[in-house]
Amino acid sequence: LIDKEWSIPLFIKNFGWPTDNVTAVGEELDTATLIEQYSYSDIKFRANLTAFDFDRANEDYGFKRQ
Repeated sequence: LIDKEWSIPLFIKNFGWPTDNVTAVGEELDTATLIEQYSYSDIKFRANLTAFDFDRANEDYGFKRQ
């Protein structure tokens, strides 16, 4: 899904190739091969960010590796 005003993605799904044993089609195939999906909301353009905003020492920085 692309925002028409800003031309940026708001939602994306990424799929892999089906394995040999997958015989699903349509939505079942999508479910079987979905690798990841992302959605973006409340996007703030021209935010005044600094390097500290992305620093792990910053308690407000919420990025977590799984």
